[in-house]
Amino acid sequence: MIAHISKLGEKQSLKEHSTHVSELCSDFAEIADVSAMAKLIGLLHDMGKGTESFQMYLKWMAENGNDKPLPGNIKHHNHAPTGAIFVYERWFCNGENIIQKITAQIMILCIYGHHTGLMDCADGDDPLHFQTLLEQDKTVICYQEAVDYYLNNIADKAYLDQLFEMACEEFAQKISVLALTDFPIDKNGRIARRDFQLGMMTRYLLSVLIDADRWDSACFEYGRDAMRQTDSLPDWACLFERYEIYARERFTGTGHLDQIRQEISDQCLKKAEGKSGIYRLSVPTGGGKTFASLRFALKHAEQNRQHRIFYVIPYNTILDQNAKDIREALNQYEGILEHHSNVMIDGDTEKEKLHYRQLTERWDSNIILTSMVQFLNALFRKENTNARRMHRLANAVLIFDEIQALPRHCKGLFERAVTFLTTCCHSTVLLCTATQLELKLPVKPEELMGTENDLEELNRNLKRVEYLPQIECRKTNQEAVDSLCTLLR
Repeated sequence: MIAHISKLGEKQSLKEHSTHVSELCSDFAEIADVSAMAKLIGLLHDMGKGTESFQMYLKWMAENGNDKPLPGNIKHHNHAPTGAIFVYERWFCNGENIIQKITAQIMILCIYGHHTGLMDCADGDDPLHFQTLLEQDKTVICYQEAVDYYLNNIADKAYLDQLFEMACEEFAQKISVLALTDFPIDKNGRIARRDFQLGMMTRYLLSVLIDADRWDSACFEYGRDAMRQTDSLPDWACLFERYEIYARERFTGTGHLDQIRQEISDQCLKKAEGKSGIYRLSVPTGGGKTFASLRFALKHAEQNRQHRIFYVIPYNTILDQNAKDIREALNQYEGILEHHSNVMIDGDTEKEKLHYRQLTERWDSNIILTSMVQFLNALFRKENTNARRMHRLANAVLIFDEIQALPRHCKGLFERAVTFLTTCCHSTVLLCTATQLELKLPVKPEELMGTENDLEELNRNLKRVEYLPQIECRKTNQEAVDSLCTLLR
């Protein structure tokens, strides 16, 4: 049985594709400590392709493409439900405890939705929508034929049961972490937030599966080895040294403002040695937040062995300027990616456009500058194109500049996303602004600039504008008018 046929007629076996995706899923999800569950999801995701009916469809499509209608003897059935139904019948319905049930349900949702997105488990007309989908007429999708082929040729029941047991043990540890993400609010709120975190974990695993599946398929099409894909740590120490050289050559001023900016930068560097978590950088405009936060991020990522640095900014004009500054500070480092609507691709060739699209589809760079819209899309939009990027936010330093501009209606989603990324994915969040928001988070963010007294003193030292009461402004304006009238006479 085959999984794909390339444009050149090369064939990838179903066993090879399933094994590749399984291993990639395991590698990607190791960061969040759910590699066994991800491995099993990857292994089962294309079980439904193991039927003669689907094989006929693949071969006909390879020869004829999408332009012609399917002939009467060729039918296309959705292959995703097969693996999901297998998990439902073998482990969900027979689950002996809540851990087994939840583990199985998360796997079902990911496998079923790896092309269409996560399903609604209930709707107004069908409260048991989840059960209805999984108890459909299995003859339509040639279920038993697919399962028999899979168990005889790809992985047997004993191996799958062993993997599922490992996934449950793994998830039992993970759910204890999720239980710690409750907030000191009313009982209903705590339950809702814990359930929300389970939903985020499901989407994270879906993201891992989508990326592994599409990456292996693309590598096969273009003749590359998908298993050579490594998510190795960047040389943060080298990048940090690049920045230090730039700063020594660029920031040579000795004025009062220059000294304050240097003190802010040094304080950020000192705090960068801390563990991953939630931090705040409350510095007024003109205090050098961009470079101070970059210095913090480079050293912090090295200290905590984190894979990426994200700058998430609400305004494209600031994104453009920050990208320019960071590229200059890091000597035009190639691993910097901008992903927002203002990006203009250098060059007009199809190869350059394809390369940029591949980078943005996966956020496959070391330093990513993106908008708050793209960040929230990766976490919450239904389309799998957006969901694919989500797992890249794990084990990363996430810098949110001008966080006070976060739309009010997105505040709750942002709080819960930050909670998940910091407690379950080992990421660090840095909230940068002169005027911090009141956010409900599992822990109080650590202020990089010290105590409230330290912040008050910093604000006084950086104060560059005097505000006059409105009545005094009117008086001053009238005096200017009188003086002008006197001159004109």
